[in-house]
Amino acid sequence: MPVTLPQISPVQFIVLKQLQPKERTGKQIREVLDKWRKPTTLVSFYLAMARLEEMELVSSRLQAIRVANVACRERAYKLTAAGRSAVRNAIAFYALKR
Repeated sequence: MPVTLPQISPVQFIVLKQLQPKERTGKQIREVLDKWRKPTTLVSFYLAMARLEEMELVSSRLQAIRVANVACRERAYKLTAAGRSAVRNAIAFYALKR
C-alpha cells in the first residue's frame, strides 16, 4: 500500500497523538503543546480544535466540572476513526523518511 503525504500538520499530529490512548480536555492538550514548545493562545487553540472537528479527526463533548466550588464546563476531545487513520498515515510517512 503506498504511503501518502500526511494531511495533517506537525502540530495537529502532536494533538492527535495525545488523544490516541484516551480522551483529554483542552487544558490537558494545551499543557502538552507547551511542553513541546508549541504554545498557543486560547483562541487559536480552540479554532484549531474546531478545524480538527470539521475534518472529522476528533469529536468533542462538554463536561461539567467544579473550580473553586463554582460549576463550570470544559470540553473533552476524543480521536475518531479518521483521526486514528491520519496518525497511522503520518507515522508511516515519516518512518520512510528516516
